[in-house]
Amino acid sequence: MNKEELKQKLESKKFNDTTIEFLTNAINDVEELYGEYISEETILERIKQNLNCDIEFMDDSENRTVGEYFSDLKSIKLKKRTPEEEHQTFLHEFLHCISTHKMPNGKVFIGFKNNRVEAGINEAMTQYLTEQKYPKSNKSYQEIKNILQKILEIIPREEMIKSYLYGEPEIEELIEKYGLHNAINFALTQKCLNLFSFNMNKGQLYNFVFPKYRQEIIFKSEDLIIINDSKSTTGESTNACLKRFSDYFEIAILGGKIKSNFKIVKNKKTIFIAYGKDSGNFSKLCQIDYCFKSLKEAIDKSFELLKYIKGKKALLFSPGGSSLEFKNYVERGRYFELMVKNHE
Repeated sequence: MNKEELKQKLESKKFNDTTIEFLTNAINDVEELYGEYISEETILERIKQNLNCDIEFMDDSENRTVGEYFSDLKSIKLKKRTPEEEHQTFLHEFLHCISTHKMPNGKVFIGFKNNRVEAGINEAMTQYLTEQKYPKSNKSYQEIKNILQKILEIIPREEMIKSYLYGEPEIEELIEKYGLHNAINFALTQKCLNLFSFNMNKGQLYNFVFPKYRQEIIFKSEDLIIINDSKSTTGESTNACLKRFSDYFEIAILGGKIKSNFKIVKNKKTIFIAYGKDSGNFSKLCQIDYCFKSLKEAIDKSFELLKYIKGKKALLFSPGGSSLEFKNYVERGRYFELMVKNHE
């Protein structure tokens, strides 16, 4: 798109030539990088909805930031810099502008629709998207960008971009689907500790890995993944594991002492196998396909079934109950690992 075309399409806004120039460059950048996620029509619609003023240039004394998008005023402010630096900063603020969207309930969100993830993740995502065009741009938000990078290693980039631009799927859903709720809880714990002046090594946060036996991948090939989630002692944690690997045909092994509020969701691509003394109670609360007295029998049956399942499949050991037949979840997790090795 060129400047004259844009000026015609935004004629009602009466933007000046400088604003039109910045908008033209930013629109072309977004279409080049993210055109598969957001159409030109949507970009223009969001400009009409979310930007009412020409760019306002600030001097250094006015604000500590080099640029800012004001959703209430529907305006963008920039500090005077070199032309390249100004265009870099404008792209960042423009992304805030076009990621401002109204949900069906009427609420307006800028970027991710979420209450649990701090605003820094939204800024980090905006800067991450900016740096795909300008790799040497503003190096702010470095710590939170490191956390975002870890998230992007687990949650597919395209799903994060769609969540950022449209609020769907919600970032909360993605966190649960891909099993990141533990990392987010860790981040919130760190935030609370900071309020009371307890300092943890910040490297712990963005070097976060799941604890042993919490959705731990112990085997992975082109068509099979095996998960040791022995630490799962509730229906909620088993549901989180099932959601994370819902793209696979799942065989889930359940067992241990079940809690009264146990509830899990089963889909058409899931086989539930229960084991142990409480397997009968599992059958009463969810659709169990097979019941066995021991975990070994349940594992043997799982590997027998895997032979007949085509495509991507997952064997999930996510008991959903406390250990019961084992001293603790660690002993239970080690036993599962040993039995899996015997089948290799």
